[in-house]
Amino acid sequence: MSEEQAAREAFLKAVNPHLAALLERPLRRTGNVSKVELLGDQSWGNLHRYLLLVEADGVGDPGIEFGLFLPPGATVTEIGWGYMSLEEWPNGGEH
Repeated sequence: MSEEQAAREAFLKAVNPHLAALLERPLRRTGNVSKVELLGDQSWGNLHRYLLLVEADGVGDPGIEFGLFLPPGATVTEIGWGYMSLEEWPNGGEH
């Protein structure tokens, strides 16, 4: 497990500056990033699995170039950028 934890720490060290920089980019017409959250699997054997959530305004592509900062061999699956918040808990959901 310590090897996996060390790999996770190396990954975080490598991607943190790039993900933080998304919030500091100059404003564009659409696709401006307002929040970035990186989730990681906590079960042994899966510490190399992550889910990146990016909030951006409008319906534009936030333009994240994963190939510029992910380690070689990393696999990225994008599900799109046209999603919007419908409900939020615990404070949302009141109509």
